[in-house]
Amino acid sequence: MALSILFATPWCLLDTTNGAAIRMRALLQQLSLNGHRCEVVSAPMGTWALGPSLKELLARHSLPLGPARAGWMKVADAGLVHHLSTRAPRMADAADVQAVTRSQADFVRHVDAYLKSEQPDVVFTWAGGGLEELVGAAAHLRGIPFVHNLVTTTQMPRPEFVHAADGIFVLSRFLADIVEQRWGRRPFIIRPVVNPERCVAQRHAPKFVTLMNPVPEKGFTLLLRLAEQALVKLPTARFLCVEGRWTRAMAEKNFGFDAAAFPNLSWMENRVHVREIFAKTRVLLFPSFWQEVYGMGVAEAHLNGVPTLVSRRGGIPEAGAGVSRLLPVPPRCMLNHALVPTAREVRPWLDALAPLVTSDTHWRRASRRALGAGNPCSAALGAQRVEEALGEMLDGIAARKRRRRGAA
Repeated sequence: MALSILFATPWCLLDTTNGAAIRMRALLQQLSLNGHRCEVVSAPMGTWALGPSLKELLARHSLPLGPARAGWMKVADAGLVHHLSTRAPRMADAADVQAVTRSQADFVRHVDAYLKSEQPDVVFTWAGGGLEELVGAAAHLRGIPFVHNLVTTTQMPRPEFVHAADGIFVLSRFLADIVEQRWGRRPFIIRPVVNPERCVAQRHAPKFVTLMNPVPEKGFTLLLRLAEQALVKLPTARFLCVEGRWTRAMAEKNFGFDAAAFPNLSWMENRVHVREIFAKTRVLLFPSFWQEVYGMGVAEAHLNGVPTLVSRRGGIPEAGAGVSRLLPVPPRCMLNHALVPTAREVRPWLDALAPLVTSDTHWRRASRRALGAGNPCSAALGAQRVEEALGEMLDGIAARKRRRRGAA
């Protein structure tokens, strides 16, 4: 049965620095291809301090900047339709409290107007600083079920909201266990979508040991210590940081990063298609200090035959699929992401990296193992799982309504 699905979020799904946005956009596009009507109401706030403008976000995807009506623009995107606020402040301007408050109120009004006029079959919500609760309440007031997508452990919703939701989607068993232990609900596990067209390189010239999105919580300081140690102990290693929420300029400002001290470290601007990154990557580092619920970059690396060294944290080992090398991160860095590990603390990472850099035979063996992981996160599988979960959820709602009518 074809469904009408609204995804309502104050975050823009066109933001290429936001992994959760990339995953959800790909999933909704696949659901659209499967015959469902999928639309998004969002405010293009970008992420963190980068705060790309709406014009920049559209340009990254070669989408036109169309006419706006009453502060909103409608944009078609490979079967998916975005309703974008043209007056939402960027995250960099979030200090303007009044502007943010007006934007949030405008967002909720627009969502409610959409619910009234379009009457979708189901509404998806996402962590949004409390706005997800207003979206869920608006949906229920109009008799529309809503599903909350929980994508992080750092923005956990209130228990009342969790129990009010008709369904909960999570990205991993790790997060599913947390939800069940904390709230007594077993959520649906929907793996993040990995799109081969976006991530698989046609030609490879593997050279770099790569870290994507070099922010403190993702282990940027571990990369710095590792690169420092490699200057003497692994001189043939070349490292690459791919900008995400943080840029090289921000690393220089916030950490006093000095490029001259790291002649073995290069930087690359953020890319819409990460295949350009994996074409140059010999080894992917994923040394997150915080409890990530999955690791989409790890799954993408495996599709390219890129060996991965990852932290033994959260849901990252699930993404490793039994082929990633699981390594420890310093407990003190888990508590304070800005701390720089010692040479002794990064030694396991250096020891694991050395044969992948110095031995082509060892690297080829690891590359074959990575390719053998396959793609457990394909768009088709993700969409099928969503369809099954929604079918189960909607059947359950209908059965409860029949029982209530019978009891009356």
